[in-house]
Amino acid sequence: MSFDATGQPTANSADETIQAAGAFWPEITLAKFREAARVDHTMDDPRSAYQLRMAVAHINRQLAPFREDRELDGDTGLGTTEALYYQAAVHHHAKARLLEQYRDVDSRRVGTSTARDPQALDERINTEWREVRNSLSALRGRPLATVELI
Repeated sequence: MSFDATGQPTANSADETIQAAGAFWPEITLAKFREAARVDHTMDDPRSAYQLRMAVAHINRQLAPFREDRELDGDTGLGTTEALYYQAAVHHHAKARLLEQYRDVDSRRVGTSTARDPQALDERINTEWREVRNSLSALRGRPLATVELI
């Protein structure tokens, strides 16, 4: 990979496609993750790609019964809206893991830093995990909250 004068990669390393374990799941790319999750090149491609692969594995494991039921119904993949929810779940999962594991790296512009404010960073991480749960619920067609009377 080479860099230009601004320190941005010039190679197409961000075009990496993460295998989502079969044709049922939509394509996940590093470039789309970086754009959707606002992860710039402060976090290098190998680390980001690793977290994406881990997120795909984790989300696919959670959705295994969903996939099996859909395949029994004859579905061979997700619809457009469902694919967006899947991609959102994977992206938010990977972003949450990056934020948790690399707390000392702040990928935002100067002047908007929360790197020194642990409470603000915890809030960002919690927001990412909440978005994972919300995306999975929406994909499964379930409400965001379940309330039962005891």
